[in-house]
Amino acid sequence: MPTPPRGNFAGFRTWVGHLTLSLGASNFDLKMPPYSSATQRAYIIGLAATENAATIARRPEVTVSVETVRKWIKRYREGGFDDLKTRPKPGRRKATNAQQDEQIVREVLATPLRPAITTVRNVLPNLEVSKHTIYRR
Repeated sequence: MPTPPRGNFAGFRTWVGHLTLSLGASNFDLKMPPYSSATQRAYIIGLAATENAATIARRPEVTVSVETVRKWIKRYREGGFDDLKTRPKPGRRKATNAQQDEQIVREVLATPLRPAITTVRNVLPNLEVSKHTIYRR
């Protein structure tokens, strides 16, 4: 599959065409409503070749502010699609990973009448988390 162009709006439409052909679609409409953040970013970049940020942000299918549209266009121009990826959020990281979250939920649901913290501490003794972490999962 071809890689997306960096900062080139005309090249973006060509890249979308290659992507469409490689996916087996017969046609690709840039007016399709975006369903994910990545899809919406690509949709906005495609529109940026012919429309300004304010016009794009006013479209009913665009769910972000004009400031966000401008930020995404600027990031695309500076570094291509790699710079459009979602960046890490500030703040403390989660105490558990997805696998541990699944274990916590599975164990708590298996014994609904016992306190969650007791269940997790008995079944997963090496997992050192607070009762608040368990309740949030």
